Amino acid sequence: MQFKFRLLLTIGIIFYSLAAFSSSASSSQGKHFEKIMIIIFENMSYVDIKHAPIFKKLIADTGYDVDEEGARTTLNQTQIHDSNIGHALFTSYYNNHSGGIIPTRPSQPNYLAMTSGSTHGVIDNNIHDLKVDNLANELIDAGISWKVYAEDLPDPFVLSTRTNSQIKLYKDSCFMGATFPSNDGYKRKHEPFISYVSIQENYCKNIVNSAHLNDDLDTKMPFVSFYIPNQLNDGHNGGLLEGIAHANAFLSKMMGANPQTGELLPDAARAPLQKFMSQGGLVVIAFDEPSATALDQSMYMLLMGRMVNSGAYPNHANEHSPICYPAAHEQIKYLNDSNGTYQARRCNHYNLLKMIEANYGLRSLHPKNTSSGYKYAYALDQYVPVLWKYSNHTKKQS
Repeated sequence: MQFKFRLLLTIGIIFYSLAAFSSSASSSQGKHFEKIMIIIFENMSYVDIKHAPIFKKLIADTGYDVDEEGARTTLNQTQIHDSNIGHALFTSYYNNHSGGIIPTRPSQPNYLAMTSGSTHGVIDNNIHDLKVDNLANELIDAGISWKVYAEDLPDPFVLSTRTNSQIKLYKDSCFMGATFPSNDGYKRKHEPFISYVSIQENYCKNIVNSAHLNDDLDTKMPFVSFYIPNQLNDGHNGGLLEGIAHANAFLSKMMGANPQTGELLPDAARAPLQKFMSQGGLVVIAFDEPSATALDQSMYMLLMGRMVNSGAYPNHANEHSPICYPAAHEQIKYLNDSNGTYQARRCNHYNLLKMIEANYGLRSLHPKNTSSGYKYAYALDQYVPVLWKYSNHTKKQS
């Protein structure tokens, strides 16, 4: 009897230790940032959006300014923001996900590339159900929390309240439709995780209406989140000027800023992105693709948070330049993607994905599902260590 008791006690201690380890692992901080939120806008080049007040103000907060003569930035360190939030502009960011320098179009393939390391042959915005590995699977395997906040996404509701036509749009608690409630609202083509069968079958609860963001900011945010604006707020619908105005108004509201000037309002601390950054979060502002008309095909990509060193990467003197790919002659291990090799200093959504993976020590995506562009890609921050003020690992030791 005493032996059995000791055996049960030993087993209990082992299970308790494993549970404690699992809990510790799932709540551990990333290398440079504990939490990240990616906000994705639509169809604009850097040259299109750089003068919109809030987007321009965020550039000024890097310590640089817009250069009217064609360069990305000019030095203007008098404009560095006086808060403890750093702002970093990546000035050589593109969306060539099939190699070469040809932009990936339309929208959906870019969202797939950003979250699964390949466009998977998708060349349209139609509904696709993909049985491929993806970032959410990596996070789940690592015990790291994640969530998608999608504007106008209908929340799951009791089956008996749905009409027959509505029932067809649901799979368990997943909304499977392409649009809701109108062309200005939610679009499935801009929310990539619903296209992954593994998420459809088990993790629809992680894709929620954006109204839940404020609740989570007041309780507990997931480690990794994507915010998907509706078709107006992301700048997609309407003409270019109308789209810029919508995107500027939306980001100003999220930042707690005056949409006419980009300056923070007195109650800015209550704004969602200010709350998130005050909790140690890293905000990424990105666009899915450049505009079809602009000669400049680079895109606005900005990181901000307490852990970021303000600056332009590369800056006006071409210092602190990210290297996002090996030299073309070194890209020989895998077959070329359809448009050839990747240029070393042209970063894209694969590099952002790699940065997230590296920060949390994720396992990487299964190679059979990924493109050469993902396989060769370096993390966006790999060759710009000056981007970070500190790492969470060194903070813990000090």
